[in-house]
Amino acid sequence: EQALKRFGMYARRRAMVRTFSQGQRRRVALARLLLNPLPGPWVLDEPFDALDKAGIEVLNEVIENHVRQGGSVVMTSHVDLSFKSCVHRAFLLPDPTQTVKQL
Repeated sequence: EQALKRFGMYARRRAMVRTFSQGQRRRVALARLLLNPLPGPWVLDEPFDALDKAGIEVLNEVIENHVRQGGSVVMTSHVDLSFKSCVHRAFLLPDPTQTVKQL
């Protein structure tokens, strides 16, 4: 219940998933991250996809808290990250539509 509340989905807890928008489905999937209290590794592929501004803010906070508690996160994202203070290493890949110069 707390995980659903954190991601703003508690009120829809009894609704059929097929009635959810893509963003709501994403919120429910991300809420599952909070079910394991141990700070282990998370691998997330475009976790901000389909989230609104409020959902992005919640996810940023959840990721930041997870890292502060000793967890780690490996993720892909096209969204600028607001939690850069807890990022130890980031790799920026070039836009595949751009010509890459050899060094």
